[in-house]
Amino acid sequence: MGKTGFVNWLENTTKLSSYSIRRYANAIDTLSDELGNYGLHEINLYHDVPEMVIDNILKNPAFLEKNKRGNNMYSAALNHYKNYIKYKNNLKPKD
Repeated sequence: MGKTGFVNWLENTTKLSSYSIRRYANAIDTLSDELGNYGLHEINLYHDVPEMVIDNILKNPAFLEKNKRGNNMYSAALNHYKNYIKYKNNLKPKD
């Protein structure tokens, strides 16, 4: 998947400013680094992850507190990223 792909997808499918796109892309990096702080398995979210992983983060109480302090920027980033995952999965050939 990758950060570059996510950034390109945001640029081509949303009306977000380049500033917001950068912030959302960097938020995914930050969250990847902090998953252990939430009691979750540490992974790089920019690698192939199921949507369920994103859903688990979005429900995590420690994440929710961080998201509240961040004015919901982190959940916005994850929701965009979840849509990106759906988009990428639809492009993959079916067996």
